[in-house]
Amino acid sequence: MNRTGKGTFKEHPENINRTGKNKGSISVVAILKRKMQEMPPGQKKTYAELLVERMLKMGIVEGDVQMIKEINNRIDGQPKSNLEVENKVSVRDVMAEEFQRRIEYMKDMKLGSGNTKENNEKTPEKSERDTDKKI
Repeated sequence: MNRTGKGTFKEHPENINRTGKNKGSISVVAILKRKMQEMPPGQKKTYAELLVERMLKMGIVEGDVQMIKEINNRIDGQPKSNLEVENKVSVRDVMAEEFQRRIEYMKDMKLGSGNTKENNEKTPEKSERDTDKKI
């Protein structure tokens, strides 16, 4: 290749792949879009028109809730989530707190304070997997 420092070609600019795809690659989306404009044998409507009619029948006539949502999303776009995070806590902070809590628990156990009520409150919770042992 004969590139300049800017990532362009000095010679033979006709070799530049302007679409960003490998030469000879197949786009399934492009094929589908082209085929949707064709009419199936024996039909007077395109595949696209038949698809829309089928979607409307399923959603409106048959009452398919999923199809109604799909139609709405195609018309208005998928609704944006209004989920807001009130407490911005990083995973690192949560893990650090948990790690520190476990260290304190182990220190308490090592110092011989035993199984007091105080220590039982600090004991790391057991998972369901730990408590459901086979007999």
